[in-house]
Amino acid sequence: MIGWRKVRLVTSAAASRRHFQTRSNRFPWLKKLFAVLYGVYGYAPAGEFEIMKPNTILWIYIVLLVAGGLVGFLKAKSKASLIASVSFAAILSLCAARVIFQPYVAEIVLAVLLVFFGWRLTKSKKFMPNGLMIILTIATLAFRNIRF
Repeated sequence: MIGWRKVRLVTSAAASRRHFQTRSNRFPWLKKLFAVLYGVYGYAPAGEFEIMKPNTILWIYIVLLVAGGLVGFLKAKSKASLIASVSFAAILSLCAARVIFQPYVAEIVLAVLLVFFGWRLTKSKKFMPNGLMIILTIATLAFRNIRF
């Protein structure tokens, strides 16, 4: 069991590194968790962590979208699933690579995907894969538009 200790405000980067080196060497995921929790309560260490950029979030979503299309093709032999996922991923990758310069195009494509997955979820009443993709699409839209 991990013992919780009282959090103190860290003012310098050197003190911040010493503070985090006590427990986070054994548990690197704990270091990131503390950073998120500290950031919520205003105790983020100076210069330790960077917030993920909107394009990085979009690239992660593109990879998951193509992976979902591949799983649909390999399990159910659905060519439509593969074609749809690759085509939407191509449009989103053009937005992420900034070939399409308007920043709202990616949000429009994500909103279209959200409506599509919602329509498929109401039609099939099964959580997988449409419910999961709805959650991922909402999270992508939220994290791309939240400014810290």
